[in-house]
Amino acid sequence: MSKLLSITIPTYNRAAILDQQLGRLKEAFDALPEDKRERLELLVSNNRSSDQTADVLERWQGQFAQLRVHHQDHNIGAVRNISWCLCQAAGKFVWALSDDDPLEPGALEKVFDRLAAHPDIGVMVLNFSSRDAQSGKLMSARKFALDADDSDADGLRLFSTYIARGAMGALVFTSALVYRRDHAREAIRHWPDGHSNLLFQLYITAACATRGRFHVMADNVVEFMSGRSFFHGDPELEFRMKFHDVPLIYSKLTRLGYSRTLCRRLFHAHLRGKHFGGGRMWLQIGKYALRRPAAGVRGAWLLSRASAGIYSPVNRAQVWQTRSGLSADAQQRVHRAT
Repeated sequence: MSKLLSITIPTYNRAAILDQQLGRLKEAFDALPEDKRERLELLVSNNRSSDQTADVLERWQGQFAQLRVHHQDHNIGAVRNISWCLCQAAGKFVWALSDDDPLEPGALEKVFDRLAAHPDIGVMVLNFSSRDAQSGKLMSARKFALDADDSDADGLRLFSTYIARGAMGALVFTSALVYRRDHAREAIRHWPDGHSNLLFQLYITAACATRGRFHVMADNVVEFMSGRSFFHGDPELEFRMKFHDVPLIYSKLTRLGYSRTLCRRLFHAHLRGKHFGGGRMWLQIGKYALRRPAAGVRGAWLLSRASAGIYSPVNRAQVWQTRSGLSADAQQRVHRAT
């Protein structure tokens, strides 16, 4: 029987947390009717962990019939490990779930039923709560205040609506995103250097939305454990994300067919400090320049370099062709990259 959904877990050096997650997933799988359980896959990619992750996975393989494990030969990086999971999944749809974000009771069956009811989904965004991982304090009971699911067969249009409303955090939150696997795989191949961008998953989400239905679930599915992201507290990674990765993503969205007016508006909001906090970008650059002149110059250079594509003319031959497939030029680049 073909798999409808692959749940994938990219993990690195969090053996105890992974063990808890696998225990929760085993209960969720066992609660499903057998016909649904047979159409699920669980894939874990161990990113060359140096702790007891391999032992945890070996123990669970003996108890979890749907579990498939892959051990990377070397640490390929967090973003690339997520992409590896998206590409190697066997299901029609793929859900990259963090090893620490717990599911709500009954959530797995709700996700399965939505996917079965809407086979044209390109990307489905899952509603979620947020909790501080250190203190245990509930930060947000519900990301989207929806009375019913929000769905549009024109995925580009609804994605544009949500990102314009300031929902970027949800559109890049790994555990809240379910993709049509073939669309995600194609997006990854279309930008082979995207793994160097911390927000690469926003690009994948946007690309998948151009290929099918964009669907947002009203019910909470997962709880985001805030404060455990691999870049959390790393000033160098946060610096690069603010000054380079975010503007570059907005530039890339224009290549996917999104409105240049929208992308410029998002970029201007970013310059005003609307994303990730910290105040206006130019004020931040000034502060860096006073404390560390080289960092200030680098920030200005990264910001101008990454934002250039937002204002430069779009070569229509290089634009991602929505629904009808890639342009001939893009197909050639994909072939060379793979």
